[in-house]
Amino acid sequence: MMKFLIQTINGEIKHDFSFTLLESINYQNWLNPNSIEFILSDNTDYLEDFVPIGSVEFVSEYIKKYFNKDIKPINIPSELLDNKFTCRNVFNGTEKIL
Repeated sequence: MMKFLIQTINGEIKHDFSFTLLESINYQNWLNPNSIEFILSDNTDYLEDFVPIGSVEFVSEYIKKYFNKDIKPINIPSELLDNKFTCRNVFNGTEKIL
């Protein structure tokens, strides 16, 4: 049985992809009752047999907590950062403002 842990923010679903997943789960469970389980939660305090769905931070926290692995971002190689390739301004930064 598939089990999903779907992120909520203050008890509400905020991500479009979460709404789409819920529609898919409801349809699948209509065809094959109780074939997919899901939990809506603001935190990752659940067993490790769930697939986390949510923001990068939410999924990273889950993977760190249950599998002790840090997620490393896959950045654009420096050779391809030129504006002629990206067609936009790109910079490497963090979520923290210095």
